Amino acid sequence: MSGKISDNESYINLRKDIQGFEAFSKLYKFLKLFGFKNNGLEEVLKKIPEFKNQIKLLSEAPDLFNKYYAKKGWIAYELMNSDLMNKCISLAKENKIGEGEQNLIEYYKSEDLHWLIAGLKNIEAFKIRYLLLLKTYNDFKEERYYSCIPLLLMIIDGATDDIRKENKGFFAAGVNLTAWDSISGHESGLQYIAQIFSKSRKKTTTEKITIPYRNGILHGKDLGYDNIIVAAKLWSTLFAVGSWAKIIIDGKDVAPPPKKELSFKESIVELTKYLNDYRNWQEEKKIRDKELQEWEPRNFKNVDLCNLKSIKNTPENELDIFFQYVYDKKYGLIANQLDPFSRGKKTKNKIAGEVREKFEDIKVLNYKIVSINDDAPAITEIRTNVIALTNNIIMTKPMKFRMIYQDIDGNPLPRSNNKGKWYLLEICLSNFYNFKWINE
Repeated sequence: MSGKISDNESYINLRKDIQGFEAFSKLYKFLKLFGFKNNGLEEVLKKIPEFKNQIKLLSEAPDLFNKYYAKKGWIAYELMNSDLMNKCISLAKENKIGEGEQNLIEYYKSEDLHWLIAGLKNIEAFKIRYLLLLKTYNDFKEERYYSCIPLLLMIIDGATDDIRKENKGFFAAGVNLTAWDSISGHESGLQYIAQIFSKSRKKTTTEKITIPYRNGILHGKDLGYDNIIVAAKLWSTLFAVGSWAKIIIDGKDVAPPPKKELSFKESIVELTKYLNDYRNWQEEKKIRDKELQEWEPRNFKNVDLCNLKSIKNTPENELDIFFQYVYDKKYGLIANQLDPFSRGKKTKNKIAGEVREKFEDIKVLNYKIVSINDDAPAITEIRTNVIALTNNIIMTKPMKFRMIYQDIDGNPLPRSNNKGKWYLLEICLSNFYNFKWINE
């Protein structure tokens, strides 16, 4: 593999298709002189300059981003936010790479991080590590960088080994992190920063580092690793590994046999399909972006929080249903309320059994909502005081429940979208047996 990302086969084919469509546009103008006209086709042809410009920007951006930021520990990947990438490129061209890095850090600090993590759930190597990822995410949100950074290094290393199945993790000598026709798998991507992160670090130092040196951190040499810059770069790398993993899993990491040359008519059909698919994606994105832009956290001033429990398809209502199941010991129904992907491959009966164990020595009597925070369009955190009978003594404990709104495939949705359902993150159940109950 050599050259630029813009030389990837998919980009080359797009440019060829656009050239073919431009040739057809000239032919169509000629045919119009003889009375041939098609309104639908004209609408598509009008968009050719726009698509040509978008394809140019799309194909050039990853190379430019890596040129400016890869040596600092950031790389482009398939699912990277394109607006963020282009903004960082613009800043770098103005000699403001530091400001560009700050934009990257702020992005990974945002609630988008939870959406990106959820997007890894369909990859087996991450699915089996999903609970650990959620704990890592929680540490990151609470600014426990000293904890989440070693966890991210371990997750990246282990997941890479499981994806390739070559008994080589991300930081192993000779590991192959490339993939044909890929952004993250280009030799300027994961392969490049893996070498930077794997650099030997033999001298113990307390100076702050901004590169996640695996050996220095895990071998206790780089003691100044505890900061958000290192953590954010590892989140970025994790999602790049996720993009690369999907290519490996789909068997698209090596070049396929050469395709037969498409006829002019077949090229037009293929490009028309691409343009239509792209247009549909743009329309869906507009709707999604509109939902996200219009979202605002609810105002709970002068609101009786307990009255909110009866409003259907809200996090408060789902939590109230959860407690009703707890009162009635319907543990199988509780299993259905838990985020499906955090359960991994466990059966419903196994989950129900684990839930039953958590309440074996606890009889919940009542609960009261103390506060509700709509942290993001798909995330709400509810703090409660729970009263229970344990060891024949009435006890109380403050607990928080994190709720997520998503579709049946586990994709987070803005709460204004009626195709979703509220779920509890399974980690919330640990509240019932972690920490001490307080004597009333």
